[in-house]
Amino acid sequence: MEHFNKLVFKDKIYTRGEYASLKFPNGYGASVMTKGYGRAPYELAVVGKDNQLDYSTSITDDVIGRQTAEDIDVLLKRIEELSNE
Repeated sequence: MEHFNKLVFKDKIYTRGEYASLKFPNGYGASVMTKGYGRAPYELAVVGKDNQLDYSTSITDDVIGRQTAEDIDVLLKRIEELSNE
């Protein structure tokens, strides 16, 4: 879980759970939040080159919820591999 282990989670003030973000050399990044303690407690949003949520990538057109740590790692790798879309 090369990418997931780079995430540093911090308490989120406005919601329950924790928040982490990661930026890649291609300009894209991810916002990851915990949303509970179940088997798939994470949700991920793609962050664009302008540091805003980006719903126009080939990865997703929304926030991706109910993900495991392994799922998040796969999604982070896909974000890292995005080219200029």
